[in-house]
Amino acid sequence: MTLRHSYWLFVGLLYVAGCGTTNASVGDMPRAGSMPSVGAGGTSSGGGLSSSSGGDLSSSSGGGPDLIITSGGGDAPASSAPTMIAGCPDCQWATCASGTATTVSGTVHTPAQNNPDPLYNAVVYVPSTAVDAFPSGVSCEQCGKASGNPVAAALSGTDGKFTLSGLPAGHNVPLVVQIGRWRRQVVIPEVKACVDNPVAADLTRFPRNKSEGDIPAMALATSFEDQEECVLRKIGIDDSEFTLPTGQGRVHLFHGDGATDGSGTPEGSTLWSDLPTLKNYDLVLSPGTSAPEYNESKPNPAADALARTAVAQYANAGGRVFTTDLGYTWLTGDGSPFTGTAQWAPYHPFGIPTLAGDNGGDPRQPQPGTIDTSFPKGKALADWLENLGATTQAGQLPLILADVLSVAVNAPTQRWVYTTTPSVQSFTFNTPLDVSADKQCGRVFYSSFEVSGFADGADPTKTLTFPAECDDKPLTPQERVLEFSLFDLASCVQIDTVTPVPPPIIVK
Repeated sequence: MTLRHSYWLFVGLLYVAGCGTTNASVGDMPRAGSMPSVGAGGTSSGGGLSSSSGGDLSSSSGGGPDLIITSGGGDAPASSAPTMIAGCPDCQWATCASGTATTVSGTVHTPAQNNPDPLYNAVVYVPSTAVDAFPSGVSCEQCGKASGNPVAAALSGTDGKFTLSGLPAGHNVPLVVQIGRWRRQVVIPEVKACVDNPVAADLTRFPRNKSEGDIPAMALATSFEDQEECVLRKIGIDDSEFTLPTGQGRVHLFHGDGATDGSGTPEGSTLWSDLPTLKNYDLVLSPGTSAPEYNESKPNPAADALARTAVAQYANAGGRVFTTDLGYTWLTGDGSPFTGTAQWAPYHPFGIPTLAGDNGGDPRQPQPGTIDTSFPKGKALADWLENLGATTQAGQLPLILADVLSVAVNAPTQRWVYTTTPSVQSFTFNTPLDVSADKQCGRVFYSSFEVSGFADGADPTKTLTFPAECDDKPLTPQERVLEFSLFDLASCVQIDTVTPVPPPIIVK
């Protein structure tokens, strides 16, 4: 027996003893609930992978892994036992000449119909078995291995580009593109051996509707000051996916003090006052004035405190919370455990004291914003905006409606955008706050600037109806900041100071 054979026998014995797989946390992978660890329980839609050329793939549960190896690398050696690829009976690993490899390359995009933006930090991989369906509802699940026993995996860069290596050649090769519970499964008609295989752009965009793939379940309480439903629409989500909570859409509208869908949209209080309702959603968006103190006919401090507690419990259970501007009241006040995440300034509408670099007290006038590039994702945001031409100076962007509500953050809260006023314009923190970083599974995003509606002179006395309230203008630079942040919020919870890495790959 050769030394090499002895080595693989030893690895096999380790696996039989229960040491053949690991569950090490891996960078910005979709959380385990998004891509459950193979072999774990959870829902499955049954069936296998379809093999229609260039189409979407169905979702179902797969088998267990044999060995985890590092991601990337070249083609599998000829002596490796080949892994069968579901839906690709002729898939074979090729031994390529020196300097060549079998690769697949492409660019991940938003689902927008026109001029879609590239997306950073999307997981792109080739599964060898069927991919698990997502379980319903929020849960506190840690980052884990990618569902479907991936044989090749990569992350998209700040230009959205990726290259997969070490994969087999063949026809109808399955491909998964994913950020958290955003996911699309497609097939590549053909992968040729020992050359690069560019993938058509339409195959590597995210789904516009649930018939094309998975979209996170979102609840959105509307605000006339900050029409985030219009930003989601510009990102590319079909209008059919915006429905009442009783509908089948992936974005459920609640009435804050903004738009309705014209057919009896329920009040925001029915969302945020009830923890079981909150737990139905992967993301909860309460922008602008969609907060209890600013959405009541009369003050109700007791109800406000209960709502803050429910939202905090939702985040601690693994939920994702997105709020802007006056939504700072979700993070400070009676009932909220999040007051210490930042240092707050007294709120003075449009009357912030003028300091060096301020906008003279008028938030409608642009003022320079700076992106914090001291951590990996902050640098990625700056590079991403620069690649899009959204900034004329690296790491800088003009901001309007940039109120001064937070003057600093308290570690480990991560600052993303700030001004010289001084003010922190956006930040994130992971939850629960009272557990170690490797056990946190929820996330909160806050931005004190707004992006639409009030900025365009929306009249709060008028009844707005979705989607008539929205325009088809290109995304502004600060709308793109929130676009980036929404996808980051949906992705795997990780320590922000860690550079994301692709998931481990598995061979049999």
